[in-house]
Formats: sequence, structure tokens, C-alpha cells
Amino acid sequence: MLQSKLIRLLKTLSKEEWTALNAFIHSPFHNKHLKVRKLFLYLYDLKTFNTNNLNETHICSILFEKSNPNSKKQFNHVKSYLFKAVEAFLIYQEGQNDQKKIDKITLQMYRKRGMEKMFRSTLQKINKKQTQGSYRNSAFFEHQFKIELETYAWQEHQTKRGEMDLQALSDTLDTAFIIEKLKHSCTLLSHQAVYKTAYETGLLDAVLAYIVQNNLLKTPAIAIYYHSYHALKNPENLIHFQTLKSLIKKFAALFPPEELKSIYVLTINFCIRQINLGNPVFFKESFDLYKEGLSNKALLDNGRLSRWTYKNIVASGLVLQEFEWIEYFIHHYKDYVTEIYQESVYQYNLAQLHYYRKEHGKAMELLLRVNEKDLLLLLSAKTLLCKIYYELNEIKTLDSFLHSFELYVRRQSAIGYHQKNYLHFTKCMKRLIKVNFHDKKAVNDFKEMIVAYKILPEKKWLLLQL
Repeated sequence: MLQSKLIRLLKTLSKEEWTALNAFIHSPFHNKHLKVRKLFLYLYDLKTFNTNNLNETHICSILFEKSNPNSKKQFNHVKSYLFKAVEAFLIYQEGQNDQKKIDKITLQMYRKRGMEKMFRSTLQKINKKQTQGSYRNSAFFEHQFKIELETYAWQEHQTKRGEMDLQALSDTLDTAFIIEKLKHSCTLLSHQAVYKTAYETGLLDAVLAYIVQNNLLKTPAIAIYYHSYHALKNPENLIHFQTLKSLIKKFAALFPPEELKSIYVLTINFCIRQINLGNPVFFKESFDLYKEGLSNKALLDNGRLSRWTYKNIVASGLVLQEFEWIEYFIHHYKDYVTEIYQESVYQYNLAQLHYYRKEHGKAMELLLRVNEKDLLLLLSAKTLLCKIYYELNEIKTLDSFLHSFELYVRRQSAIGYHQKNYLHFTKCMKRLIKVNFHDKKAVNDFKEMIVAYKILPEKKWLLLQL
């Protein structure tokens, strides 16, 4: 039972959800099966799940009489009913969190029941919320269309019909579709750049032409995704990036946090591609976007900062030698990282700062403390140690360290493509400490080998050593 879908689902619940689910299961409106309640209470009282306390024979003896020959079959039914009840609870919870959906269904309910006064009162409240709400993304326009459609359906059945603005209804639907189409097209381009996959874009060309012909760039969400798309599609034309950057700064408040974060990530990824193409001015551009995203909290998820975003911010600031600000950031934002990763992320990035300040001893001391549970960060720490040993000319130590580093990487099959990349790095480091710098051909061959790797940790640093 430990691996059953019921237990896997229950393991995802928070403490608050367990409490609410308890009330849900005991409500006769949602569940009338006494055995389902009994099974739930047994699971509810368990602090942890393990093979002993989830022994099906033991649970059957609690739920049914020992002489019952069909207890196993009945237990499977009870378990299935409980799973469906938990599913129903979670769906109910999701619905309760979607106020737009609740508003639309409420309006629809009053329309179907012919309750004109309640319909008009509800419509007035919804329209007020729409007007006063700060967001103007595709979800706003989609909701606006659904409300206008309900209003039209109501007016169709009235004896005295007022004139309905069907053009506004059509325009609202177009706006919602265009924003979503542009947003999805940006996702396709980003995915295509990484995975080299070609996609059919359907109506996109017609949509792009329609936007220009009908002056739709006055709608901020359309403008942001329009320039995002063109920046990704035509990276050499930097006017789209510059326009996008100013639009984000001006209209950030029009997007919910999750969507705003995606817009920042998309724009920062554009900067990273420009850097990879040899355009160093984009170090400053990405750094400014990171600082802006921290200032307006767009880069936070429920008050938390991803450890990778934390690491990337430090890396971009160090390249620009913004040491004072980065030192402040490392200390100030440490507590924003998920607790389990806090110390390792903090120590690694502080080590990076010391490395850039040529304080190799302090850096090494911190790198040796990085927690092995954070595997990818540990690999980054070992890579930085290799650089420090080489720069300190501790070749014997480095040679020994590379041997253990390589063995460690070979054992980490779970890291996927990272394994190959780090094995390429250890291979390059081994060759670096043995290459004859007086032999121009050997040096050039080594350089060609480094350049040939599409993805190689510390590729730029390796080339600088030759």
C-alpha cells in the first residue's frame, strides 16, 4: 500500500490541507461511507507512512470482521472511494482558489434561474473588480470576454433588449487570444533554441501583421510579448530588446507574480544568449534585470529565491566586478533560499566572491564545506577548486584531485547530460596540466579540442590558460 496512488497523493498534502480534508471526509454531503471515514482516520493519525503501519492485512482487521472472506476485495473498494474523495477535495480546493471561475459560475447560475436583480447586482460587483484590479494579462481579457458573453446571453432572453456591443465582445476575445498566442510563440522559440526542434507556428504570421495593422501595441501585454517574440526571433535587431526592457519596467504591475517572473526569465535568457554569442555588454543588461527583478520581487516564488537564480545573480555581478553589491546580496538574500540549500549555496557563492578577489585560501575553505546533498552545486564547487589549484600551481594536488573528481562524476549517472559535460572538463584539466606550452601544435590541438565541445564547464577560463 505504501506505493499506492492514494498514499502518494496524501504525501503531497500540507498540514493545513490535512486538517481541511478531515472536515471534508466527515461531511455527509461529500462522503457517506463510514468505512472510508474509518480508513481516513487511521491514516490521519499516522505521523509517517511505512511498510509496517500500511500493512493491508492489519488495516483490514481494523476495518472489517476477521471472519469476513471478502475483506480484501472490500478494502480495495474503500481505498478507491477514499482516493476519489481526496481527489474531489483537492479539485474543490482548486476551485475555491479561482475567484474568476466562481464569479462566472455565479453569474451563470443567476442567469439560468431568471433572477434579474441578483444577476445585475453580481454583474456590477464583477465589473467593479475587473476595473479596479491591477492585472491586464490574457487571463484578464479572457475573463472579461466570458462575463460579456454571459451578459449577452442574459440580454438575448429579455423582452426589452438593449443594444449589445458585439464588437467589443469580439475585440476582447481577440485580445485574449493574441496575448496567449504571442506568449506561447515565445515559449516555442525558447524551447527551439535549446532542443533544436522545429515547430509549426500556425496563425502567428497573420497575428503579427494584424497587430501592426490595427495598432494593438497600445495594449501593454500585447506589446511586451510582441517585442519578446521579435527579440528572440531576430536577436541581431536589439531595438526589440531595448523596447521590451522599458515596457517591463513601466508595466510590471499589470502582471501576476508568476507571469512577471516568466517575462523576466525570458528576457534574462535573451541576454545570456547574447553573451554566448560574444556580446559582453549584455552582462550589464542581465545584471540590471536581476536587480530590477529583486527590487520588485518578480524573481521570488512565494517569498523564496531559487538557488540557481541566486547563483546566476552572483555570477553576473562578479563578471562586472560589482564586489560590494554582490557581498551585500550574498548575505542579505541567503535566508530567501530554501532552508535545505541555504548553507551550501551561501558558502559556494561566498567562495566565488573570494576567488574573484584573489583570496584563494578563504575560497578553498568555504568550498570544502559545500553539502554533498546538493549534487550539481557540489560539482560546481569541485570545478572551482580545480581552477584554484591550477592558479596556485599546486599541480600534484590538482592531479590527485582530478582523479577522484573523475571517479566521483562517473558514479553520478542520475545527473544526465551534466555527467558528460563534467567528464569533458576533467579531461581538459588533465590535458592542461600536461600540455607543453612550447609546442605550438600541441597547444593549438588542445585549443581546438576545447572549442569543439558545445557545452563545457569553464570553457572560457580554459581557453584563457592557453
